[in-house]
Amino acid sequence: MIIFVKLLLAHLIGDFLLQPTSWVEDKEKNKQKSLYLYLHIFLHGAIAWILVGEKDFFWFAILLAVSHGFIDFLKLYFQTKKTKRIWFSIDQILHLLVIVIVTLIYTNTKIKLDHLSSQFWIVLTGIVLLTKPTSIIIKNIISIWTPENKTKDNSLQNAGNY
Repeated sequence: MIIFVKLLLAHLIGDFLLQPTSWVEDKEKNKQKSLYLYLHIFLHGAIAWILVGEKDFFWFAILLAVSHGFIDFLKLYFQTKKTKRIWFSIDQILHLLVIVIVTLIYTNTKIKLDHLSSQFWIVLTGIVLLTKPTSIIIKNIISIWTPENKTKDNSLQNAGNY
């Protein structure tokens, strides 16, 4: 578990503390031609290797750096001004997924769901319920107040979504 925590910390440092806005802007403008993209990728691998602190982790740090670069590269090419927020979320989820996978492989850990308590499954179900399903339920309940002729702002269209 501590490997995961260290890799998450490395990611947070690399993506948020050691990446100035000027680097982000340069990467968005120049994409794969940006020197800062490659520096950013290198930093992710180096920070991960340093924080894990094990010589054997070197190739996993390389894997983390390359996958981080690939994910960032995809984001840079597919995001638009309109989709920038959604691509930020996709980018971070993919990075987190890679960190989990690398942790599981490096520590030779298998995922076993049978040891999770009933309380865990109840809380997880409640969390999922409070996201999109509740949004849809609220939208359906208040749909009787949706105006017949829709206005430009569609103010009730996404009511309850957030």
